[in-house]
Amino acid sequence: MTVHQDYEIKINLNELIEKRIPCCDLLHPDHCLTEKQVSEIAHDIRMDLNLHDLYKQVDQHS
Repeated sequence: MTVHQDYEIKINLNELIEKRIPCCDLLHPDHCLTEKQVSEIAHDIRMDLNLHDLYKQVDQHS
C-alpha cells in the first residue's frame, strides 16, 4: 500500500483580492483599496464561500 502526504489547499483571500481586483494605480494611489476594505471584502467572500463543487468532486471519486 502506498502512503501519500495529506494534500491541503490554502487560499489567502486578502492576497487573492489584492491580485484579482486591479484597482490600484501607482499614478493614483488614492484609488487603491485600504487594508480594511480588503479585509471587509475577504470577510464577505468567506461568508458566501460555497465548497459544494469541491465536495461533489470528492463524492464522484469515491
